[in-house]
Amino acid sequence: MFSDYSGLPKMFIRDVITKFGIKIVKLFAETIVDGIREELIQDNLKFKAIWYKEKIDTSSQKVRRIGIQNIKQQIYDYIAVEAMRDFLRRIGEYQCAAIKNKGQMYGIKAIRKWMRNKNIRYAGQCDIKKCYPSIKQEKVINFVKKYIKNDKLVHLIETLIKTFEKGLSIGSYLSQYLCNVFLSQLYHEIAENMYRIRKKRNGTSERINLVKHQLFYMDDILLLGTNAKDIHKAIKLIIKKADKLGLEIKDNWIVFTTVTKNKDDGHFIDMMGVRIYRHHITIRQRVFLRVRRTYKRAKMLIRRKKKIPLWLARRCVSYKGLLDNTNSQKLKRKYKTAQTIKICKEVISHESKIRYRAKCSYYQTT
Repeated sequence: MFSDYSGLPKMFIRDVITKFGIKIVKLFAETIVDGIREELIQDNLKFKAIWYKEKIDTSSQKVRRIGIQNIKQQIYDYIAVEAMRDFLRRIGEYQCAAIKNKGQMYGIKAIRKWMRNKNIRYAGQCDIKKCYPSIKQEKVINFVKKYIKNDKLVHLIETLIKTFEKGLSIGSYLSQYLCNVFLSQLYHEIAENMYRIRKKRNGTSERINLVKHQLFYMDDILLLGTNAKDIHKAIKLIIKKADKLGLEIKDNWIVFTTVTKNKDDGHFIDMMGVRIYRHHITIRQRVFLRVRRTYKRAKMLIRRKKKIPLWLARRCVSYKGLLDNTNSQKLKRKYKTAQTIKICKEVISHESKIRYRAKCSYYQTT
């Protein structure tokens, strides 16, 4: 990429970087910035073809087709997302994916808060079939053109979208934002336009929302309400609206009660890798097995006074948030997760320092 924008031979650039150190890269980066700016002004956008690979999702065991983009296209993805920040404000408050500080834990805390209200007695869950590839590119482009009046930005987004094999590409930085903002049409339809009119005896009427709370975790949809008939009606309206957007809701959608006569805690909501009850949260069974296996392996290595590999240390640390926000005290005590996480953090810190020193010494010696 440095060679393409500067016009200098690759071997020459490599020799300059090895001789003068990593700081010289900033000069080449400025050349790339100037080149990209010129391409945007002249509408001269060209990208290498995306190549795809099949990958099994460990959480759901589904086969995903992941798109691997060239570094140049990844840079343009970031430019497009930063440029349309104002447009992304259309994304709903409880669309929990891709948006900073609105991830898994944000959604879990919101659902738990809603579940504490005893008037919320019914829930509905549905999801969109093959969400990313099923979104029609023409519909996304038309939606973008409707709200963004910057021709340069629209042309950039359209060019990037048309590089995808079909629909939106899984693995693209831009795709996750476009998917969210496109599905915001469905979110706002539920929040603002799905209601019924109740006529009172005194002759007045009252608007009753079919859904009291709604939450999207990318293409997974959760509805909470006080009336089972209202939730059923809302899901049927969602199916019709999704059809207009060119999307399909899976047939396995369900409506269930969140309370029971025998137990005060009621039925759970299975979403975002956890089971959310009225008064506590547990980890989903298949996720729990992975978490337990990870800490069990780490604990065994610590007991044998062996070094924890970097990949295992990172995995242990990544599960910390899940343990902290669920009722997993027994697991924490049995496998001494606090001690394990502390050791794993030291492993990660030590490895990063080694890599940094090795990189510095490489440039100094060459």
